Amino acid sequence: MNNLAFDHDRSQKPQILICDDDLEYSHELIEALAARGLAATNLLTITHTRASLLGPSILLLDLCMPERSAIDIAKILGAHPRKGYFKVVLITGCSQPIIDSVSRQFEARGIHLLGSFQKPVNVKGLSALLKSAME
Repeated sequence: MNNLAFDHDRSQKPQILICDDDLEYSHELIEALAARGLAATNLLTITHTRASLLGPSILLLDLCMPERSAIDIAKILGAHPRKGYFKVVLITGCSQPIIDSVSRQFEARGIHLLGSFQKPVNVKGLSALLKSAME
């Protein structure tokens, strides 16, 4: 079995959720993923995102959000009652050392990270990762 695949409800494909405060960038990413056969939804806040993580989901998460720090987001998602049902891809303009530090915080809280991408995102690489995780 692909180690990226979801272990829970196999009858339901994971939804792709984008949590990024840059609405224009999110729409561009949604269009780029749609062109590669992947449907994504934008959720502007971590509060909206947390409420949407009820079934299998892949969360494309911007680390630089005005309402919460990346560590706050890790704590919130780590306490989510269904954290086994979602996986995270970090998307950020932050430097690699910051991404590595935040990645450790997420992993320490039992949040499965699929990977990370610096902005502007390599859409070809991202879509390959997402398709692999959804198989």
